[in-house]
Amino acid sequence: MNRMPKQRRTIFELFQQEGLSHDEIAGQLGISKETVYNQLSLARKELREIILVFVLLFWSCPLKNTELIDFISSVFG
Repeated sequence: MNRMPKQRRTIFELFQQEGLSHDEIAGQLGISKETVYNQLSLARKELREIILVFVLLFWSCPLKNTELIDFISSVFG
């Protein structure tokens, strides 16, 4: 999440954590509803890619689980 552009991360957090609707986010940030929708789609895509990396590392990495978790945390913050 820290690597996402600030506006995308803000939109994602308002939607996921605060439970705001697309309309509410658009109004609060002064952007179009379409921008909110597009940014949420891009955020979800980025998160899917990160999860895929985690899965691939978990299944192919010779490190112990705790070492792998520490490594992933250091990479993705």
